[in-house]
Amino acid sequence: MIWLHTFFTPTGEGYSPLFYVGGESLAYKIGKITTICISLYAFLGGYGMYITYQNSPQMKNWRRVLLLYLNYWLVFIVFIGLGCMLSPDQYPGSIKDMFLNLTGISTTYCAEWWFLFPYTVLTLCSRWIIIAIKRFHWLFVIAVTGVGYLTVNLLLHFYSKIYDYPLLADGLLTISLLFSFGLGILWAMYDVRLCMRILPPPDISKGLYGNASAPVYSEKKHDFRGMLRISVIIFMLLPLIVVRMLIPTGILNPVFMLLFVIIVYTLIKSTGENLILDYLGKQSTKMWLIHPFFCYYLFADFVYSFKYAPLIFIVMVIVSYLSAALLDTVYKPLKKMIIYKMS
Repeated sequence: MIWLHTFFTPTGEGYSPLFYVGGESLAYKIGKITTICISLYAFLGGYGMYITYQNSPQMKNWRRVLLLYLNYWLVFIVFIGLGCMLSPDQYPGSIKDMFLNLTGISTTYCAEWWFLFPYTVLTLCSRWIIIAIKRFHWLFVIAVTGVGYLTVNLLLHFYSKIYDYPLLADGLLTISLLFSFGLGILWAMYDVRLCMRILPPPDISKGLYGNASAPVYSEKKHDFRGMLRISVIIFMLLPLIVVRMLIPTGILNPVFMLLFVIIVYTLIKSTGENLILDYLGKQSTKMWLIHPFFCYYLFADFVYSFKYAPLIFIVMVIVSYLSAALLDTVYKPLKKMIIYKMS
């Protein structure tokens, strides 16, 4: 998502593209595959909701939503507060604007927050969504939610004035996200592990190369099966990226998302735990909420002063992560207090 928003313009405005492909910057082309992040987040949300439902059918998802909004309001207070000082012509606007943005119904303060409210609706309704999905054949579920996804995206594409009516737009976006959300539920419900069938990962407990009797250094020297498996998985990503780069529309993003999940999940299982991904994952929600203020709204001049896409991206990740980690020092005690009060 950070890559997508940072290099959103085909011509490379604001930075110096190193390469062009078909008249468009390579960074923008690569960014096309990152548009699956919306479908991916919804998919993982549906997957997680079904696991939660299995453990506790009487789901209390309002707690989950409250903690999500706690993240949101912390970022809101800090960065909209900065916006009021650095860009008073844009923030805070009217009392109505303030209320709609605080609730997430409207996102005129930060357009990239549009996902918050539709995802909240899906989370609050997830128990009933799961119950409904369990009553029907999986092909019927995919067909119905898929038609809803295509219909909504066509409506929003041809009638963009719908966005002038926040509640209507949020309702349609919720229907659109339901497709990927439902795919995540089905994936968990049927315990789909296609990746395991395509390329079975090695037994990490026996070492990366799956040989329990030989010492690690011997495996690395003589047994290349594990590395070959990992190389094959990585090369499977390349055609996926290239094909997505060539397609001008994002309507097939849920399909690319599923392929991405299969390949990357297999890669993670083959290589073992990744501490960098683990640390980034813990701050991913706040990083999503924070990063637009660095690449768009408040600090774009600083970020794009690094000129080249690789450097800009590294800076974006670092500043987003550090800002998120700093806010986490406030979030954690508040979270503990809220959980204590609700228990």
